[in-house]
This record gives sequence, C-alpha cells and structure tokens, in this order.
Amino acid sequence: MPWRWRARLALLAVFLALQVWPYEAVSNPPERGRAPMPDDLRPWFQESCYDCHSYQVRLPWYASVAPVSWWIADEVRRGRAGLNFSTWSDYTPRQRALGWRRSLQRIREQRMPPFAYQLMHPVSLDDEHIRMLENYLKEHERSATEGLSARELLAWPSLPLVENGRPLRGAFRVSGRLQQPLMLEGALILAEGDLVIPRGVSGTGAILATGRLTIEGMVGEVGPLALVGQKQIRLSGAATCQVKAFVHSSSPVVSSGLKLLRQPSFSMPVEGVRQARWDFCRDDGQLGERLERQVSVRYRPGQYVLWDPEFQIVRRASSLDGALDQLEMILASDPAISILRWRRRFRSSWRTKLGQLPLQGSPAWLYLKPDDELGLGPRY
Repeated sequence: MPWRWRARLALLAVFLALQVWPYEAVSNPPERGRAPMPDDLRPWFQESCYDCHSYQVRLPWYASVAPVSWWIADEVRRGRAGLNFSTWSDYTPRQRALGWRRSLQRIREQRMPPFAYQLMHPVSLDDEHIRMLENYLKEHERSATEGLSARELLAWPSLPLVENGRPLRGAFRVSGRLQQPLMLEGALILAEGDLVIPRGVSGTGAILATGRLTIEGMVGEVGPLALVGQKQIRLSGAATCQVKAFVHSSSPVVSSGLKLLRQPSFSMPVEGVRQARWDFCRDDGQLGERLERQVSVRYRPGQYVLWDPEFQIVRRASSLDGALDQLEMILASDPAISILRWRRRFRSSWRTKLGQLPLQGSPAWLYLKPDDELGLGPRY
C-alpha cells in the first residue's frame, strides 16, 4: 500500500478515535434573569453574543465533531464565565456596570464578536448602534451604582491606634469607644462596626466606620473632614462650633448644637502608604489591558492590602511572596481566567510589579465623592 494511503488511513483512525474522547458538552440551563437592553440592540446581541454569553446557545452541526467540539465547549465555558446575559440577577450592580463597559470596549476595538466566530456567523454593527449602546450605558450605569462595601471601606494597610493624646498622621484602625480627643493631621481612621468619640475631633482627616459613627463634644472650627458611618452619623457640639465635612451614611445625618457645612467631595494623601492599580486581561492575567479587570494594591512597610473591586475581594499579606500568593487566589476566584497559563507566562511579571511598589508606587490618596461613576470610591 502506498505511503500516502497509509497516512490517510492513519489520519482517519486518529479522527475516529477523537470522536470517542470525552469532552464537556454544551447545555442550556434555565435562565436566571435576562440582561436588560434596548429593543433595537437586542436582536444584534442575540445574534452576535448569545452563542457564547448566555444560556441560549445555538450549536451548529460541527459542534459534535472533535476536535472542533472541544474548542467550542471551551469558548462557551469561558464566554459564560466572563459575562452571562442569562444570569444577570447573580451579578452585583458593580459587576453589571463593568461587564457592560468591557463589552462596549471590545466591540469598539472589533474584538467582539471574535474573528473565528464571524467566519461562520457574519454580523455587523455600525456606528449608530455603537452610539446607541453608549447612550444606554450612560443612562443606566449611574442607576446601577452602589457605595463602598464594608470590606472596601477598610481596605487600607493600617496600625492599631494607641491613644496618647498626640496628633495623628497615617492610617489607623480603632474599635468601640475612644477615651481621648481625636487630633488629626491628615490621618485616616478606620473602624469596623460602631465608633463613638465622646470628646471631640480636631484638625483635618477622615473617619470611616462600617457601623454608626457618633462624635460628641465638638468645639471651634474643625475640618475639612470626611465622615463615613455606613449605618448612621450623629454629631453634637457647642453652638459656636463649625464643622466642614464630607458626610456619607445610609441614614440622614443627625447633628445638634454645631453648624455643619457639607462638602461635595473630599481628597487627602494618606501618609506612609503607596498604591497602584493594575489592569489585566481577564482571560490569562496579562498586565496592561484596559477595562478588562483591575486589582488595587496598597502598601506600607510590612503590610500589603490587595483589593478586587469587581468581585469585592480584599486580601492581606505581610511579605512580597505572600502578597503574590494572595493575588493568585484573587485571580483564581474568577472562572474566566486561565490560572495555569498565568502561572506559566505572567506570574513573574506580577512579582516584579509587586517588588517595585515600595519604591515606585504612587503615594496613596483617599478620594470620596458620592456620585462617582461606580459609587463612593477611591481615585488613583
């Protein structure tokens, strides 16, 4: 038998053997809340996106033929993990907003739908449709905002506060009730739960509590301050006291005696802390991708705080290698990321970036503004 026929028979045997190789089948489970979108755009999204990003997948005939079937199953798995229009009720408002922004970015860059998909499913989206999507997102992004979670609020490297009557600079954590007046010189005070300050506050700084914030005995001119009590803020002081403050809580602020001058925003450097925000590719963790995924890192000697704003994950570490391990755990929590590929190709570059942070990171700033595009949050 000529060698060409032997080669063809060998290839046929391999092809037939591949058909019995197990692979993950694509199914369409029941939907859990469909994503809202303009009626004029829904047909395009169903035609261009739903075959990978929903539970309405339409499989072509070749989806049962290996090895193409393996590739299709993997593409659908990763597509659903990245954004699923059929599980919209499972996402937080922040995840919905970021998911729409990523989609718009990829459509603008003509990365979505992927080229391989368009070969078999020709689709088109003109500039008018893109503007329509942009306008829709502008209208609905703000309604999908949410304030800082308790974890985010405390996502700062900090030291325990020792009451010694001295002015405070840097970031400190406290709890319960303070016995001495609080003198701030640009300090950030973090409290998990309720915080009571019965003898007043002076100077400039920020006090962030995940519970109720109560400040009594205020005198003189104070501020500007940032006061966050996620459950409630109560202020009291002398009639001659004037407090300039940005305030934020889920309940109306209660003040008695003093005069409260509300500020529209607040910004302040946090002494001794450096920070960085890194953008990376959601598929494999490659650094430098805009609006794909972000992770924020804050550092002070002996402390790393790592914050994933989309999945609301905060991790802490005391060393460079520990911080890298915690970053890997954050990445691994996203099913759209290939953590094995990240370890093989990009882990070393993340370690290098972490190692540069103490010397090359930007000084940390606290920035609070209630109508920030994704809710009350930090500026970089």
